[in-house]
Amino acid sequence: MSLSDEQSDFTKDVAQLICHGSSKNIKMMLKEGYRHPKLQEYYYSIGKTKTKNSLHMVGLAVDFDFKINNKICYEPVLLATLGEFWETIDEHNEWGGYWDFLDVRHFERRRKPRKKRVHGA
Repeated sequence: MSLSDEQSDFTKDVAQLICHGSSKNIKMMLKEGYRHPKLQEYYYSIGKTKTKNSLHMVGLAVDFDFKINNKICYEPVLLATLGEFWETIDEHNEWGGYWDFLDVRHFERRRKPRKKRVHGA
């Protein structure tokens, strides 16, 4: 699959995610999509990221802010419904809320399928 096809599928999945969040009364504000490699390098140098090769740099990752009950929220437990939904849309989708380097704002589409995860367990 070409990169542009993957980006198109990713964009459709993000639209589904936003609709799902809305149905759960979670307001989602897009904060970052594409990231220039120099900005990625800067984020890495200050410890904001653990990688120099973010999928943001190829248009396959987005970061959101969230509001629940009119309050900004980054609580993994409250946002898990988004992460679970995201990963059920496509086996290439991965939510940063399941990582050791916790990043609940981050949703990405990997080039290879992620390891299988049991949701709701």
